[in-house]
Amino acid sequence: METAKTHFLPSGLSMRPERGFTLVEILISVVVSSLAIATLYAAYDIVDKQYGKIRDVAVLSQSGRNILAMMKRDIRMAGFTYRDDTGKIIYGSISEPIKITDSGNRCCDDITVVYDYQIQSATTKRLRIRYWVDNYIGTKGVRGRLYKQTDILQPSATTGSKEPMADYIEDLQFVREKVSTSGSIQNLAKTSTDLSKSGKLTDGQLGCNRYCGRHCENGWTYGPGLNPGEKISANFSSPVTIGGIGLYLGEGGETGSGYLQIKEGSGYKKIATLTNIGTINNNAKYSLSTNVTTDNIEFVMTSGGGGDRNLCVFEFEIYPGSNLSNLVDVVLALRTRNEYGLSKAYAKKTYRKGNFKLNKTDAYRRDEYSTTVLVRNLAL
Repeated sequence: METAKTHFLPSGLSMRPERGFTLVEILISVVVSSLAIATLYAAYDIVDKQYGKIRDVAVLSQSGRNILAMMKRDIRMAGFTYRDDTGKIIYGSISEPIKITDSGNRCCDDITVVYDYQIQSATTKRLRIRYWVDNYIGTKGVRGRLYKQTDILQPSATTGSKEPMADYIEDLQFVREKVSTSGSIQNLAKTSTDLSKSGKLTDGQLGCNRYCGRHCENGWTYGPGLNPGEKISANFSSPVTIGGIGLYLGEGGETGSGYLQIKEGSGYKKIATLTNIGTINNNAKYSLSTNVTTDNIEFVMTSGGGGDRNLCVFEFEIYPGSNLSNLVDVVLALRTRNEYGLSKAYAKKTYRKGNFKLNKTDAYRRDEYSTTVLVRNLAL
């Protein structure tokens, strides 16, 4: 028969039961911990949103500076023509170095510049570069996106691709101020190295003055007569910038029609059509919508001349294109990617150039950037 074993605790230990946490104590601990975690999360959320705002504003600022620097480089090069070792312009003059398309009171203007580009021994290329803004539909709605396209005009024509450059564009303005000129209009035709068909067109005064109404007979003060298909051509030893022409022709009420063309590369480009011009209806002055730079400009007669189909040419004058400044102002407005805080009213600063009156009320943050570029190749 087995006897029961007696178990003894080690010396110093007690058989008294140990007390744990009650349910109420556990619930209080959970509530306090939850409050602490919630407070930490709220603080983190505030800091994270503030960091996101600071980051967005920093990206906006960096983008604004980078966009202006990129456009400044191309605008400054507008009109540059590369010459070979003999001093000859290899691709001819550039008729329209800068073209600005005004968008009116809305976003956004666009600009196209043309210049020659050459790096060391690489083949020289004539580039046409365009900057413009299109609407882009993303996950957060419509936003303005800046694009750039680079076309190669010479030596072989290649159309470039539409490349996105920047997002969240609110406004882009290009302004080329008109410069008032004083004094009489300069007659560039007098400086032409070869003013063909116009050996007697040298007085440099716009208007038919006291010889109006006389016939274009050989030996008279003006002449010779111009027939359909014939042209007057002015050639210059180096390219000049032209803003308009003065053309007085016709006798006894006769009028004529034709067009202006300029030399561009190895060919000619039509830049304006002139109709019903003559001395009687005083349609003698024609201002080009955009200045052109060329070493050759021509008027080609297509019809007119009355019964004898012959128009007396009194004068062929060429005005310098000095009505446009060689400075281009660029104004850029961008917004942040996200909205922050309460909605606020925003208006573009009144001293910024351009005709778009940008006004918004929302929670986006915006900033404006501007620069003035000297088109050095047109200023020389």
